[in-house]
Amino acid sequence: MSKRYPWTSFYWDDWTTATAHLSHLEYSIYHRLLAHYYRSQKPLLANATILPRLCCAFGTEELQALQSVLGQFFDLRTDGYHNKRADEEIEKSVSISKERAQVGRKGGLAKARNLLQQNSTHPHPHSRTPLTPLSGGLTDRQHKRVTAELQKIGQASIGAEIDDRTALETACTRAGVPFEKAAPIFLHTGVA
Repeated sequence: MSKRYPWTSFYWDDWTTATAHLSHLEYSIYHRLLAHYYRSQKPLLANATILPRLCCAFGTEELQALQSVLGQFFDLRTDGYHNKRADEEIEKSVSISKERAQVGRKGGLAKARNLLQQNSTHPHPHSRTPLTPLSGGLTDRQHKRVTAELQKIGQASIGAEIDDRTALETACTRAGVPFEKAAPIFLHTGVA
């Protein structure tokens, strides 16, 4: 497998039951072999030089313990030593990881689509506002500029209509927006 998945399920009760009869040396060797097996996600190479190094088995007693562990927990096949339970757990963890990654990608894409959709209708206040016309022919940007000028002169809160034609004319002049376009939106009477 080209991609590593850094986790796997570990069932302590199964482990304790399966290894209760092992000596401390055999237990240690089995643990090291399985750790390598899970990390590499590959069978153990049937190599007389590499295999003992994986589990620090150098002396005669350690090499005998290695042979005992291999005989009890691993099957020798053409591509190396396999552990049935480890193969099953690796396959499950890879499957779960791929499924979670796919769900994450779908969720991420959906979130991005929603954000794009929201931003197209309700732009972020610090972003470049799109030039979409509002009723009366004002763009979003023009509407914001007029509203800001009205607030400066104390004539409006955001979204409120006003009654003072002179204040709106002043705000439009300062904002660089034609009064005729702003009047239907801002003036209470809507008369230009």
